[in-house]
Amino acid sequence: MDREYIKEVSIKYYIKGNLSSKDVSKILKDYCCNIHNKDEESTETFIQIILANFPVMSDIFTYALNYYENKFNIIKITKDNKILIIQ
Repeated sequence: MDREYIKEVSIKYYIKGNLSSKDVSKILKDYCCNIHNKDEESTETFIQIILANFPVMSDIFTYALNYYENKFNIIKITKDNKILIIQ
């Protein structure tokens, strides 16, 4: 994971609203395997299960994305609870 990729995913998720399942899987896999040392096979199964349940996926993905946004110091500028700019 690098800052530019996380920034790109954040823009897709918060502003454009067109995040792909590939991006979700990549973020979650990295978060589970590299940050929490989970094995890849169990992580893949976990991701497939939560991709089928949007409310659960959204919460878990947002948590993982926020972790990386904090790690890479990505700032979201909002107005009236709407994110306008991600830097």
